[in-house]
Amino acid sequence: ADTPVRGVAVVCHGYWGNRGMMLPHAGFLHRAGYHCVLFDFRAHGWSSGRRTTFGITEPLDLIAALDWVKAHPVLADLPLAVVSESM
Repeated sequence: ADTPVRGVAVVCHGYWGNRGMMLPHAGFLHRAGYHCVLFDFRAHGWSSGRRTTFGITEPLDLIAALDWVKAHPVLADLPLAVVSESM
């Protein structure tokens, strides 16, 4: 039985983390019916940058992920959730 789609979750890693570390969360959310978007904050994982600003510029990364979801033809009209750790 397929789980009905409930929404889209943007999943944010914590300080010194990366998107791969959030795969257990994404697995749980996917099984619960959510499409998941994972990304690396600047200066983490595969993202460029050399400094973490502990909240000064990181919201811009989250806003970019949310804008991407809003522009995606399959995801744009779904309910949206943000799941995060640490930062």
